[in-house]
Amino acid sequence: MLRNLIGRLMAKRPEDRPQDARAVLERLRRTLVARAPVQEAIARGLSAHAAEQARAAAEQSAAQAAEDARRQLVAQAKADLREIVSDALSDLQAVEPDAASEEHGDERGWVEPSFTLTVGEVGLRIDLWERRKAGQPVRPVQDDTMVLAGCVMINNPRHPIPLNSANLVYEQLGDRLAWQIYKFSGGGHPDRYRRYGPYERTHGLSERVFFDPRERLQMIHPAMFHPWTKTVTLLTAETLLGLFQEAVDLRPLDPRTSSY
Repeated sequence: MLRNLIGRLMAKRPEDRPQDARAVLERLRRTLVARAPVQEAIARGLSAHAAEQARAAAEQSAAQAAEDARRQLVAQAKADLREIVSDALSDLQAVEPDAASEEHGDERGWVEPSFTLTVGEVGLRIDLWERRKAGQPVRPVQDDTMVLAGCVMINNPRHPIPLNSANLVYEQLGDRLAWQIYKFSGGGHPDRYRRYGPYERTHGLSERVFFDPRERLQMIHPAMFHPWTKTVTLLTAETLLGLFQEAVDLRPLDPRTSSY
């Protein structure tokens, strides 16, 4: 009110100024009157709205910052994996010059990221599970530091279909992030193991099973009497070549027993 009054008193055109001194005094007296209950209620309501908007903006900013940080870690994970595959390819070409490697995927995420390492018809393919985060929110698991995960599919013309040989997980290892190889093997009765993978050999888990919160919790906090056991190895060029050797040595499926 006082600001508006001063503005009118300083107006250039006489008709825009208060008509006389009494009008000025009435306006001054009005500035001293306490706010009415309705004004107080409106002020409280507007203050609550402002607080809600500020809280929502802060939450949105924090979520955006977290998503930006996650994207940076995913990019770092891919760069580290790309380097390991490149080193493994160099080592493989020392044995077989025709060995090749490819990377698939796009920036928009329409194509799942993957890396391949092949010699002729024998090879392995690393599929990274990335898009699932958009369509299937990941339920957090206690103490989980996983940034990115995937599977290693090995292929050999001796066998009719590619096999899930292992899972790869980019997670905290000591004071840094690193890629690790997860291999699972069966325990207990074979009939109860069908949802996990081949009972006769070590293997990786499917995307659906791997991201099941109960299975993921078991990977981080092992308990007794679980259907599978897990071994973890650091992923390096040498251990990646070990997975490639598994593809090379893959035996055909025995049609009489359906085992390897």
